[in-house]
Amino acid sequence: LLAGLYQPGAGHIRIDGVDLPELDLQRWRHLLGYVPQEVTLFHDTVFRNVSLWEEGASEADVIEALQVAGAWPFVSELPNGLHELLGERGHQLSGGQRQRISIARALMHRPKLLILDEATTGLDPQTEGEICEVVRKLCVEEGLTVLAISHQPAWQRIVDRVYTMEDGATVQ
Repeated sequence: LLAGLYQPGAGHIRIDGVDLPELDLQRWRHLLGYVPQEVTLFHDTVFRNVSLWEEGASEADVIEALQVAGAWPFVSELPNGLHELLGERGHQLSGGQRQRISIARALMHRPKLLILDEATTGLDPQTEGEICEVVRKLCVEEGLTVLAISHQPAWQRIVDRVYTMEDGATVQ
């Protein structure tokens, strides 16, 4: 998407001082974490849902990602812990638990930029507040940059900047 926006001579999009078309896309993708509104969990274990079958991923890596995402307390209480089969689409988990697994997945490779696309829509206010607090803590303690796309007021309370979009343009 961004590559399609680049027009030579029309103001350069630069990431870490590198013009967008010159970026190593594989490296760039590794620097990103993404959490969508609709979480996709697989009929597999917690471990595999977080690691996405990444070669070399260890239990310690997955546990750390789960801890950072605030998911380890409930995962550690599952009968088989990391090796608990989540079932189709993670049906045995609550919406907040599924979202935390998704956040852990996005954090697994330690991104520099975390993009949250309506990541807490449909969650109860308490769960949403807990997830917002986890994200705020990541920004403060880990130096993570977060782009949260949301209509939810809870996000406005924890962010540095709010941009309002209307008809594809920034209005505030």
